[in-house]
Amino acid sequence: MRYAVALAALLLALTACSSDSDEPGRATDPAPQEPAADEPTRIPTPVIVMDVDRPELCTGPVAESFPPQCSGPPIREWRWADHQGDYEQVGKVRWGAFLIDGYFDGDEFVVTNAVPA
Repeated sequence: MRYAVALAALLLALTACSSDSDEPGRATDPAPQEPAADEPTRIPTPVIVMDVDRPELCTGPVAESFPPQCSGPPIREWRWADHQGDYEQVGKVRWGAFLIDGYFDGDEFVVTNAVPA
């Protein structure tokens, strides 16, 4: 559940940064809603995919250590082999920045498309 809240907060924060309004501070579109579980979502800015024991979508702060540290919902349908050369690795830890499409099923983020950022 905390991942759902964190993912919703991330998506809301990212979409709130853009506005089509002519007035500063006033958006013309209604506030974005949390996507339905099976509704495809495009995360509008690059996100870090981190893999210590399993791939995760970083939804909070990222510690700028080496390797970086972060946490978030697990990612299903992620294959590092599909992203050769697009990520860094130290020991068993892998991470990279990607633009991601997919949907959140309540427990995991299911990736439908990912391109390096």
